[in-house]
Amino acid sequence: MSFSQGVSGLGVAAANLDVIGNNIANSGTIGFKSAAATFQDIYAGSRVGLGASVSGVVQNFTQGVTQTSSRPLDVAILSGDGFYRMSSASGEVMYTRNGQFTKDKDGYIVNAAGLRLTGYGVNASGGINGGTPSAIQIPTQAMTPNATTGVDAQFNLDARSTAPTKTPFSAADSATFNYSNATGPVFDSLGNPHDLSVYFVKTGANAWDVYGTADGAAINGGAKLSSLTFDTNGNLTAPVGGAITLPALTFPNGSAAVNINMDLSGTTQFGTANAMSKLSQDGYTSGVMTAFSINPDGTITGKFSNEQSKLLGQVVL
Repeated sequence: MSFSQGVSGLGVAAANLDVIGNNIANSGTIGFKSAAATFQDIYAGSRVGLGASVSGVVQNFTQGVTQTSSRPLDVAILSGDGFYRMSSASGEVMYTRNGQFTKDKDGYIVNAAGLRLTGYGVNASGGINGGTPSAIQIPTQAMTPNATTGVDAQFNLDARSTAPTKTPFSAADSATFNYSNATGPVFDSLGNPHDLSVYFVKTGANAWDVYGTADGAAINGGAKLSSLTFDTNGNLTAPVGGAITLPALTFPNGSAAVNINMDLSGTTQFGTANAMSKLSQDGYTSGVMTAFSINPDGTITGKFSNEQSKLLGQVVL
């Protein structure tokens, strides 16, 4: 064995130790993937046995061990290939498997080096944009209010009730109606809450009239909003689908008129006590973000002080 062959052996052994040492040094580095050195013979023409060299250093991208964390922006790629796509402020793109992120003062999700995590934004309708990934920025402004447009309520009206003997209807006189319940609050265009209540007056064996008030004031000038009819099994037959359109509600606070469609489908007339079994409405006041989280599919959801949640974007690999 010539001197050069021995030197080549020492060289590849030293390179292998470098790779092993790097693996050991990074054993606690989040997202690190270990590597292994590969070797090859050195050939010169027809002569064999000039020694060895390093043919390459190959990383092992098999799934590593995930750990739990109390930090909301610590994420991990649980299975499969892929990297987090990062960009610098100047637009340079880099990649990492390290999922330790924080939020900077401008709302961008960044790593320890200040690189910004990229993904998809949200369009005007609240869905994911798609297209070319861009830096994800968590909004800092408050969620705008949403005026109520629909109220979904379900009642049972007691079939044993008799029609009131006192008329006309007055929300201030319980002798003029059989049952009332609040279906509010509902919200105007400025996010102000208002009390909405409905009143039921039995008019026949299977017939009821519906009245309403908003902030204590009679809706529709005190006239009935609709009439309900039931079949002999207590199921609602009219109006079709239980739909009632309220007259536009106006309030003395500078907000736009509120137009509400009320859905009473599923309301029944059984021989049990008057009760409300279901209530929901689609309006809300303004709110500030109180927390956000990254979901298993990469979508980012924000939670707001008005008890609403909103899609903020999606991390893509």
